[in-house]
Amino acid sequence: MGAIAIMVSYAVLILLPLWAWLRHVPNHGMELALQLPRRDMRSMALFGQMMFGALCGLEYIAIFAGESRQPARSIARSVWIASPVICAMFILGTSSVAAFATEGKIDFIAPIPQTLRIALGNTGLGNWLAMVTILLLQFRLLGASSYIFTGVTRLPMAVGWDELVPKWFTRLDGKRRTPVNSILCAAALVAALVVMASVGVHAQEAFQVLSNASLTHYELTYLAMFAIPMAGAVALRKSLPGWLKWVSLIGFCATLFSLLISTYPFVDVRDPWVYAGKIAGTVVASNAIAVSFYTVRRRQRV
Repeated sequence: MGAIAIMVSYAVLILLPLWAWLRHVPNHGMELALQLPRRDMRSMALFGQMMFGALCGLEYIAIFAGESRQPARSIARSVWIASPVICAMFILGTSSVAAFATEGKIDFIAPIPQTLRIALGNTGLGNWLAMVTILLLQFRLLGASSYIFTGVTRLPMAVGWDELVPKWFTRLDGKRRTPVNSILCAAALVAALVVMASVGVHAQEAFQVLSNASLTHYELTYLAMFAIPMAGAVALRKSLPGWLKWVSLIGFCATLFSLLISTYPFVDVRDPWVYAGKIAGTVVASNAIAVSFYTVRRRQRV
């Protein structure tokens, strides 16, 4: 359902310049020019987030592979089919947004719904088409959120199996067999982060704090993952092909760049230092708690 919703909504988005041309709606035209971004910190920060955002989700291959039939073949085939489609959707969709973007009217929170409203208007057939497409986008967001939340809530349970966090996280619901305590903990953390990120700031800054703070945790994990073929156990490194080590090195460098630039805001913020402090503070606090858990549980096991 989520995949169908996003395909239909992006198809509408990509066709908006044609609609605008037929209806004489003012726009800048859909350009597919190749050019380098501006050489400034804002562009670098935006590039860092977009670049790493494309990597996010690789760990779900491991999480859901056990529920797939012939995962090695099925997942590899899905990547080959989906990758060019996703690239085309993002390139053409971004060009369509740029065709209608004007200073102050489209921000980074929800650019697609905002573009739909500018292009299709608030009356007649265009209004109905905009509402239906925005509704499909909401279905997609619900599906993606459910998918991500399902994976995230299983991670504390898996760590609990290794006795690195209390067994409380591994307790399953008697009827549904879901990790109920792990789910409750993840939900409480999400609620707390939403509240803390929103204190004293506008919506766009709060959204970006949440996005970048979550991405930095991903980046730390991906640094460790990309380091395994280069600095992992000797027996494992010897069994891996040479090309995988070079690809991992590229991934490690790209992730490190994204991590270092993540504290620089590419949206308007009240205080850049407070913005950076929120992101860095969240990362330091969460990892300090994790190290404490690990240290205590390791001593108990000894």
